Amino acid sequence: MMRDVSFIGKTFLNDFNCIVKSGNIGNPSKNKLTEQVAFSNIIQDFSELYGMQTYTERTLEYVINLVDFKNLDEIELYNLETKINNWLMPGMKGNLTDTFVPGFYFEAEVQSGPNFEVFKQNGELTVEFIAYPFKISEIKEGDDCWDSFSLEHGFAQFTSYQINGSKEISLWNVGVNNVSPTIDASQNMTIQLNGSIIKINQGSHIYYDLDLKPGENKLKILGDGLIEFHFRKELI
Repeated sequence: MMRDVSFIGKTFLNDFNCIVKSGNIGNPSKNKLTEQVAFSNIIQDFSELYGMQTYTERTLEYVINLVDFKNLDEIELYNLETKINNWLMPGMKGNLTDTFVPGFYFEAEVQSGPNFEVFKQNGELTVEFIAYPFKISEIKEGDDCWDSFSLEHGFAQFTSYQINGSKEISLWNVGVNNVSPTIDASQNMTIQLNGSIIKINQGSHIYYDLDLKPGENKLKILGDGLIEFHFRKELI
């Protein structure tokens, strides 16, 4: 299978006639907060002091080859440089998918412009993306469509409930990072989670104060109506 990379709706191959010669998806590093106990060899680790381990951003580097490099004159190469720059450089992070990493996407951006002098000499271009530490599932939890379901990474579960007064449910976060769900509620409701009370407003909203930790999360929902949770697993 020929490798290709898609970024905010365009791909190197389909839109610029460029082949991904090679790619390196780097891993994030842990942000460590440690302190050595005085007069001892003991190291105290405070990295999860606020509930979770944090990570640095990750780097994705791709080497691109222009298919018909030898058949382009200098003006055509300049025009291609302009098109690629105006694709990669504007804006903040966007969705990047790599055909060698099926089922997931990265939130990434190009921070340093590619060196097109090498590209003009031999048709080869190195592009570096800086990305969010985790790769994110393209499939939301609760989407058990067989065509898109992954037996390796998947977990079948309900994410939509009819509430009549109160109901206790479990939501499983099968990723390795805390995630905040978007919740669709037909009426105002209340959720109890780990001793906290979260007010849920009618409509569709993301709740950053409702952290679904890796593993099982037991919730008690109070109210009347339909409630649906939307979230995705995140893996390193």
